[in-house]
Formats: sequence, structure tokens, C-alpha cells
Amino acid sequence: MIKLDRLIGKGAFGEVYAGLMTNNQSVAIKTLHSSASSTQRVDFLKEAIIMNQFNHE
Repeated sequence: MIKLDRLIGKGAFGEVYAGLMTNNQSVAIKTLHSSASSTQRVDFLKEAIIMNQFNHE
């Protein structure tokens, strides 16, 4: 579970929030606007796949 803390920015896809995981690890959570186009949704998913490959320590 992730606890959203505060809005830290806005981007082309949506907002970015600071958050905290249950193990107290700080994370950034990117959201997608509900009005996003199909192309934006695909780009958002591609970015998520790429970001998942990183180990942010």
C-alpha cells in the first residue's frame, strides 16, 4: 500500500505526488489524466515499463 503525501509537480500526462510505501520507502507516484488520449495512454505505459527496470536506491 502507498500513502499519497503531497503534489510535487504536473506533467503532460497528469500529476506527480510524493508518497510513502508501507516499508517507509519514499516514492513518486505519477497519475494519468482521465482525459488522456490513446496515444498518451500508450506513452504513459511505455514510460512505466522503462521506469520499472530501474533500481532507485
